[in-house]
Amino acid sequence: MSRGYVDLCFISHQPAYSFKWYPLLEDPYHVLLPEGHPLTAYDSITPEQLQDQPFLMCKSKNGMDTDISRYLTSQGVPIPPVRKGSDCGAYWMILCKTTNS
Repeated sequence: MSRGYVDLCFISHQPAYSFKWYPLLEDPYHVLLPEGHPLTAYDSITPEQLQDQPFLMCKSKNGMDTDISRYLTSQGVPIPPVRKGSDCGAYWMILCKTTNS
């Protein structure tokens, strides 16, 4: 958009860009857990329950996913240990392989 190639873009708010942002909706966050994980006993969990839980997160322009890290920080939750990667498709393949085994 900054180079004039794109007129409209649907993405989450990224503070690194100085565009005019118009919110369309709020997405709920979902956590994917392996079968038998202690947190699967709950219908919903709080951000605090994610403390000390390792998880996968896709990289954004500035490193970690800015939406998730901003949300956890706003809730007073330290960002847990993270395995970062730029290929979210690879994460989904790993997840599907381990859950369908």
